Amino acid sequence: GLPAGDQYRVRFYEGPWDLYITEWYSDALSLNAGLTVTVSSSGATPHIDGALDLGGTISGWTYDGMSGKLLSSVYARVVEAATGAYVDNDYSNAYGLYLVDGLPSGQYHVYFSEEGYENQWYDQVTSRSSALTVTVSAPADTPNINAYLTYANTVYLPLVMRNP
Repeated sequence: GLPAGDQYRVRFYEGPWDLYITEWYSDALSLNAGLTVTVSSSGATPHIDGALDLGGTISGWTYDGMSGKLLSSVYARVVEAATGAYVDNDYSNAYGLYLVDGLPSGQYHVYFSEEGYENQWYDQVTSRSSALTVTVSAPADTPNINAYLTYANTVYLPLVMRNP
């Protein structure tokens, strides 16, 4: 049902499971790098195929930095180290483990946040420019990219009660 002669970009992805690296036709990792496809007048444009590669992962544990207790529901966001562009994210599970998968080989920074705690970049710094770079070699896991979160500065005001 596509008009003949129009040009398109074709994306191949696994869906919500993210084990494989999303790519554009033909073996490109970004929209701009992907080749355009011109729809033929016959209604079918053959040989527009994709073969997805298994991605790498970044995984680790999320801890309360004071008690050492494992934390669930911590947001872990992965960005490209060079540009800061968002790549993917995950939340730590009930056991404190997070795993961001389907990553192409490359250099990344990991950001952690949780309500009531100071936000931080790996490895316990507050700015991306100070963050340690995490190297992923797909399809391998890059483990132990852990977060040790500290409580946010909280001011407690005393409760004052007056007799009427």
